[in-house]
Amino acid sequence: MVLFNIRRDNRMRSRYRFSLGLLLSLLLLGCSSKREITLQPEPVLPGWYTSPPVNDSRWLSGVGSGSTPEEATQNALADLLARLSVRVESEFNSEQSYQGGVVQESSRSQIRTQVAALTVSQYDVVSATLLAPGRYGALVRSDRAAFTRALQDEVTQGFDQVAFQIGLSRNDHLLKRYQTVRDGLNRLSALQPQLQVLSVLQPGFDRNRWQSRMQTLQSQQAKLRQQLVFQVSAEPDAQPMLPVIRQALTGAGYALSQNSAAIRIHLNSQTVFSRSSGIEIADVTLFLNSATDQGVQIGARQLPLTGYSTRGRALAEADAVTKLSRQIEEQGIEALLAIGL
Repeated sequence: MVLFNIRRDNRMRSRYRFSLGLLLSLLLLGCSSKREITLQPEPVLPGWYTSPPVNDSRWLSGVGSGSTPEEATQNALADLLARLSVRVESEFNSEQSYQGGVVQESSRSQIRTQVAALTVSQYDVVSATLLAPGRYGALVRSDRAAFTRALQDEVTQGFDQVAFQIGLSRNDHLLKRYQTVRDGLNRLSALQPQLQVLSVLQPGFDRNRWQSRMQTLQSQQAKLRQQLVFQVSAEPDAQPMLPVIRQALTGAGYALSQNSAAIRIHLNSQTVFSRSSGIEIADVTLFLNSATDQGVQIGARQLPLTGYSTRGRALAEADAVTKLSRQIEEQGIEALLAIGL
């Protein structure tokens, strides 16, 4: 009986120790399963990013952000120009020009777009910092005086180069002189944003002086264009094409002459006929050769034309001539001749 009681006490102790160990294991397991929560402080954005500095008499500023410091810098430069373009836009009223009896308006929004496309060659990165994971911010500034000097140099060099090229072409053929003046005007037109910015940023800048030089070139271009006289001739096979070319030239405002001309255009053609499913096909190759009055070749082009008819070869060839007229209407006689008109 005593032995039985001893064994029962031992079993109870074992069960107690087992239960106690199980309870401790559960408590430890519960503690280890709890997630640790760490509060990350929100990044503090720099004051120059939340409240960008305004432009003043010394500096032009811009703020931008991007996935890299380089991208943030480029966006900051874009912001600098965008802010500048708004200033320029506010200084100018819409400009109106009349062309063909229709009012064409160059709005201030277009001026803003042009100014925003300028290049800032001299600038400093005042600050570049990490705003958030994978996001950078940058503050740039450009010295106002240095910026305007760079624009002034760009304008002066552009006008001087155009004047130099026109001077070199003084003894060239009439068409070459016309092309030089026209191309020079296109280059100077691209400098309009620089002139607009200088009018705002540089006190006493005389924009009218540069505009007057452009107007002089425009008058020179118009005068040279009026002097472009064409003489158009054709071989017998290309005679049907002759009226089409002549009418296109006069319709574009060019003069024609039968005796002497600055530019001589000679037409020739070759035609290959075929037939398919009862349809006559005329494959015409038109040759356009252009030369100066001194016989110097200035252009040559082959133009394929295909005409169709169910009533004979003559009508198929006439359809090819109609195709030529349509092509001139779509592209213009200047593109067709390809001599740089």
